[in-house]
Amino acid sequence: MPHKPNQQVGVTHDGIFHADEVTAAAVLEMLGVYDKLIRTRDPVLIASAYVVFDVGADYDISKLRFDHHQANPATSNGNWTREDGFPMSSIGMIWQWYGEQFVEDVNKLYRGNHRISHILSREEVKTIAKTVDEKMIKGVDAIDVNGASSAGFLTYSSLISMKNAPSDSTHEAKDIYFRKAVRFASQVLMDLVTTEIEAMNDRKEVWKLMDALKPSQKVLDMPRYYNDWPTAVLLHEKRDFVLFGVHPQDEANGKQSWRIRALPPSLDNRHGQKVPFPKEWRNLSTDELRKVTGVATATFVHINGFIAGCENEHDAYLMASNTMKIQDRQVAWWEEQASRLAAS
Repeated sequence: MPHKPNQQVGVTHDGIFHADEVTAAAVLEMLGVYDKLIRTRDPVLIASAYVVFDVGADYDISKLRFDHHQANPATSNGNWTREDGFPMSSIGMIWQWYGEQFVEDVNKLYRGNHRISHILSREEVKTIAKTVDEKMIKGVDAIDVNGASSAGFLTYSSLISMKNAPSDSTHEAKDIYFRKAVRFASQVLMDLVTTEIEAMNDRKEVWKLMDALKPSQKVLDMPRYYNDWPTAVLLHEKRDFVLFGVHPQDEANGKQSWRIRALPPSLDNRHGQKVPFPKEWRNLSTDELRKVTGVATATFVHINGFIAGCENEHDAYLMASNTMKIQDRQVAWWEEQASRLAAS
């Protein structure tokens, strides 16, 4: 890595900005890699800068050069790629080098916050950095390098592009808009990292509950809501035991209600349910629902049949039990899977 001068200067290109260099700037600024950023294509300023990204026609980590626009002679299509062959724009290059450090710094910054209770292990840092790469960074790379289609939907990259200054703006005005985009990108990155840390912590808590689960228990009883708990269950070896999850839910009026969720059959089918709530229960008024289910405090069943609500825990279990009686064929199939698992 180059020697750090008293004031290190970062350089990226001027003009219209995109998500790759904006997000790269967010990462580098969070880590204090440079003190001042210049947006230019001036070769003299590029040559003298401490770190350069998305401009300069050079990819050399030892010199802190992170551009992807020049051809890579080592690949057939000329792209610069990760070890798995996925193409990299400037943020992909920078995340491979700085991603884990970014996760560590966010972890330290937010430690003590109700979402982050401990310092991550080295392995946990690597896992979260890789998850951020898969969920966010690769998406930016795919759009920037290959023009990947978003099927007309807004993406993170398109939101960044929308933050460009009006076309007739001065260079100074465009830099101001760039700064705003970098602040937005910084918040998105930090929110994603803290969410993934919280999810990792919640996953551990769910796994403790799963460890104690018996084959006869088809309902996972949770003391609170856990972030993306169905994924944690589906990653556990006892996943075939569980058909439903039940947890308390704080309401806006200060009261506590209960949610019952039908577990998806697999990670590849997250929108399905092993045992869905009956179609006859879905999208009814409260009075109609209580009459048809026989559950006195039932409040709703989602139109897609994956989640329902009750006013107390007893009725939440009753709603799950009544569902299993009605959907007995599906229950029998999953009981067979659970029996095989218990016997193995």
